[in-house]
Formats: sequence, C-alpha cells, structure tokens
Amino acid sequence: MQHLLALFVVALLQVSALCARCGTVPYPTNDGYVTPSPIIDSPQVWSFMSEPEFHPLKVQINRFEPDTSPGFVFLAPYGFSAEAMYGVPGSLILDNDGNPVWFRPLSSPNLMNTVFRVQKYRGAPVLTFWQGTLATSPAYTNTPGGSSEPGSCYYILDDHYKVIKTLSAQNGFISDIHEFLLTPDNTALFLSTKVVPMDLTPYGGPADGYV
Repeated sequence: MQHLLALFVVALLQVSALCARCGTVPYPTNDGYVTPSPIIDSPQVWSFMSEPEFHPLKVQINRFEPDTSPGFVFLAPYGFSAEAMYGVPGSLILDNDGNPVWFRPLSSPNLMNTVFRVQKYRGAPVLTFWQGTLATSPAYTNTPGGSSEPGSCYYILDDHYKVIKTLSAQNGFISDIHEFLLTPDNTALFLSTKVVPMDLTPYGGPADGYV
C-alpha cells in the first residue's frame, strides 16, 4: 500500500504541474452546454482515505482461462458530453484483479486520454497517451463526432511518471486520438486531421457538413 500511495502522490504532483501544458484545458463548447460532473459517490468508483481527490472508475476483470498473462492492464476511461460518467477520467493502470496501481486524473469531464500504453524512447520504457477533447454531442458538434478538437496532443512520461515531452500536429492539423507510435529512431508516427466545412447535401449529408 505504501508503494501504491507513493505512485498516487507522484501522479497528483504531475497533474498539478501540467497547468501550462497542452491538452489540459477543454476545448470551448458550441452552445455553452455544461457536461454533468462525474459521479463520485458510487460503489462503481474508487475512493481513498490517503488521497481524497482520486476517484478512478472501478473495473471488473473477467477471466476466461485459469491463468492470465503477466503484467498490468492499461485503460483510459472517459465519458461523453451528454452523460455523467462514473469516476474521474484519466489514465489508469490496473493489476489483474482490477485494483488500481497508478492513476492520473484529468481536471474536467471534457478532457480524455486515449492510446495509453508502454513504449520505448531512447532505450527506456515510457508511458504514452493522447490527451484533449473529443467531439461528442451535444456540447461538441463543430467537428465530426468522435474526432479530436483543436488543442489536443500526445504525452510521453518517463519511468518516474514525469512528463518529458509533448507533441502535437502542426500547420492547422489536429492530433488524432487513434495512434501514436514511437520508432526505434526516437521519432513518432501519428495520425492528424484537418476538418474542411462542406455542403454535403448532394451526397445525402447535411448542408453544414465536413470532410
């Protein structure tokens, strides 16, 4: 438990230091819609006496074989702008029984992490993930549903959970949620999009559509 508490404290310190980093402020909503706050007081949510600000979603691990592969389970639960999610969104590492090992909470239900995993950078293991706001109705409809809103980016954390680098798409492109791959040359491959408004009525779509 002391080890877990130390990891939780490290995570909290990292979140406190991120106020000036990319992807830490939700993209403005279209019409002022306010996303419901996360549901905290629930048996589906973890709460800790040692760290009262940490409330990750509880996850049930179902085993279909007598033995499971070694290692941890990596998740990044998040909700949608129309719904109140159970627990606070963020990057979450679990053991094979569903107990939290490390959690990095986000400051708003309109912020999300995706593609959370372990990779290698400069020969050392690192944690990587996308962070930002997703286009989810009704609060976010100015880009195609499920796509990234402007201001999102990718994070690289070292084996002490310290942010060592952030990267984002340039030249009017938006960092996409679906892939972030570090190469053996210590470069990164990722997807990016540029939303172009277009009248799609000739193709059976909306007049205020996008490609």
